[in-house]
Amino acid sequence: MATALTLEFGRTLVVDSFGETEVVETLAGTLRAFWILLVVGGVLFAGHRWYSQRQDGERLERTRALLDSFDELEVAVEGMPPPPTTFALPVGSARNPTEAAVFQLLPVPRYDSAMLLALTAALSDAAHSLRHPDTDRPAFGTAAELREQLLHDQILAVSGAYYYPTVRLAASEGSGVLAKPGWTAALYALVREHADRASARAVALGHPGHVARARAWFDGAEAELRDLVTGAISRGNLPTAVLPELIRLVDALDVYYGHDSRGDDLRALLIALDDMPKFPLHEALLRLRANPAADVPEHHRPLAWATAVAARRRHSLALEQLRDGGELDAIVRDLQRLWRLVPRADLSAEVCVLINLAVAELHRDGLEAAGDRLELALARTEDGRDPGGRVHATEIRGILHWMLGQQVAAIHDWQTAWTGYRDLADPRGQGRCLHHLGSALNATPALGAGAVAPEAGRPLRRDHVFRQARGWLTEAERLDPGNPVAPPPLPMGPPLPPMDRPPLDRPDPHLRIARRT
Repeated sequence: MATALTLEFGRTLVVDSFGETEVVETLAGTLRAFWILLVVGGVLFAGHRWYSQRQDGERLERTRALLDSFDELEVAVEGMPPPPTTFALPVGSARNPTEAAVFQLLPVPRYDSAMLLALTAALSDAAHSLRHPDTDRPAFGTAAELREQLLHDQILAVSGAYYYPTVRLAASEGSGVLAKPGWTAALYALVREHADRASARAVALGHPGHVARARAWFDGAEAELRDLVTGAISRGNLPTAVLPELIRLVDALDVYYGHDSRGDDLRALLIALDDMPKFPLHEALLRLRANPAADVPEHHRPLAWATAVAARRRHSLALEQLRDGGELDAIVRDLQRLWRLVPRADLSAEVCVLINLAVAELHRDGLEAAGDRLELALARTEDGRDPGGRVHATEIRGILHWMLGQQVAAIHDWQTAWTGYRDLADPRGQGRCLHHLGSALNATPALGAGAVAPEAGRPLRRDHVFRQARGWLTEAERLDPGNPVAPPPLPMGPPLPPMDRPPLDRPDPHLRIARRT
């Protein structure tokens, strides 16, 4: 605005000083066009920035509301009786044969109340909305009536908090049912309900204070989720609408697995489906998760999703070059282009690229540039945005401080990162930080003053610091065996002692979503 006013003042001054000649008029018009463009550009930039901040705030608010809605228990009660295996058979005059067959064919052996409500509502809607005019009206009018009839006719039985089909059918026994609208509606409702629950818990796995409950839920539900994916696919006649929900379910399991190989078989099942090419972006992401160097198309619509797919593929290639000792200058240039390519709404991907860009800068001794990248990553992850990315950036910043000779700052960063990894239940991250801390204190025991708790009633002594440091190295090897960042070998002597006390905590307040006052 100040520049625009200056240009307008200059235009007026030129006109007043030289009169309204043709040259002066041309120059004055040019200056006016410049300041108009400046004002319009400034307004557009301010509007875009306001809109982006509003979207970011809304995403954070949705995440906060999602986390606040959890009511899972952190631990399971032991000694509970096993689920029943035998039930009374259905009555001979059972009503609703199609709906009964659907429940007997669904690949999940039990349903809680919310799940049963979703299924009966889907079956009720299908029976009434998609009924052929020449067929009889259903024996039920509402989802609640259908539920009561299924229980009365002993199609379903109640045991504890769950409802069980009293008879299970193999896929070959219900081929006629698989082509009916009720099967499509019920299977979609079943997979979507499970995908919603799993996706929400996958988000919770990345936020301190919710990790234990989310992990406990996945521990209990993993086998059922895997059976649902494999069972839905093996039944045949998989409705096209169900496929994106199955992908969401597999993605949530992948987060629970820590992106290791345990989800490879599920991804392979999805990729092999005939309808998968109808969802090219989903297929590309599945192929990239199965093989980061996979050659996948990068030109799709919508453009933002296609850009995210292209960024992930190129990022994987850049990391492979970094691991193989490629040319660092070229790798840094590729990562810089990638950072501009990643959509700003994909915060975790942006932070991941910034961290790896900082690592590449550290490899070529670009310490100042690495610090800039890490500061930006930490600024982008304030107030509970991407806690995992923030902890990782803090760990790498500790390495930067160590390389700069700022040893106390490095110890503090590794303590903060260790505390964050512990709160996120990330054993490999904890192992790396214990490697850093143990190696540093083993080399310079004077740094233990802020990281090691002294023994009760005694001052902190050098031999106590050494003992704790070596215990941390032992625990690090247990948590993350074979880590390439392992400390240098120690002189020959007795085996390293086990860890008897962890490093002192240094919580990071920005790992949690701030409460609005």
